[in-house]
Amino acid sequence: MAGPSRHRRVGSAVTLAVLALLVAGAHAALTCDSGSLATTCVVTSSQTFNGAVTGAALTVESGAVLQCDGQFCDASITLTGALTVNGRIEGGNIKISAATVAMGSAGRISADYLGYLAAMGPGAGGNATVLSCDARFSGSGGGHGGHGGDGNYKAADNQCDATPSLMASGGVGGYGDMYEPVSFGSGGQHAWKYPSDGNDFIIVEAGAGGGAM
Repeated sequence: MAGPSRHRRVGSAVTLAVLALLVAGAHAALTCDSGSLATTCVVTSSQTFNGAVTGAALTVESGAVLQCDGQFCDASITLTGALTVNGRIEGGNIKISAATVAMGSAGRISADYLGYLAAMGPGAGGNATVLSCDARFSGSGGGHGGHGGDGNYKAADNQCDATPSLMASGGVGGYGDMYEPVSFGSGGQHAWKYPSDGNDFIIVEAGAGGGAM
C-alpha cells in the first residue's frame, strides 16, 4: 500500500512542476528590460517573441522591436492594463487584448508582408497568357478583400508579334470575413520573362501578402 501511495505523491509533484513550467513559459515569451508583466513590463531591446504574453501592462519603447518570428507566426498579447507602443510590434498573426492601447508618433503594430508568400494563397496574383515568342510581363497583385491589380504587358523583344498575349489578371479577392478579417493576404505574382527558347525566368520577385491582426 505504501508504494502506490508514494507513486501518487510523486505524480502530483511532477504534474505541478509541468504546470509551473507551462505558466512560466507563457509569461516568458518575451523579456522585460525593466519591470515585470505582473506590474508594467518595459521593453527597450529588439527581440523575438512567440506564444502567449499575459500580464498587467506592457510598454514597447522607441527603437525596440517585438517580432513574432516567421511567416504566419502566431502570438498573443493579453493585458489587464495598458499597452503602450512607441517602438514596433510585428507578426504574421497577432492577437492583442488590453484595457487601452496607446500609440506613440513612431509606434507601429504591423503585419506587412507576413501573410502568404509571393505567388501563393487563395487570391495569388495570376500569370500572363503568353502566345508571343518573346515577351516580358509585369506581375499582377494579390487579392484579398478585393481583386488584385492586373499586370501590364511590358514589351516584345525582337520582331515577335505579342498581340495575342494577354496581361496577367489580378488575384481573385473576396475571401475571408469582411467584418472580422482573420485570413491572410495573398502574394502577388512575379514579373516574368518568356524568351523564345522556352526557358522562362523571373525578372522581378513579387511581394508577400499581409498577415492578420
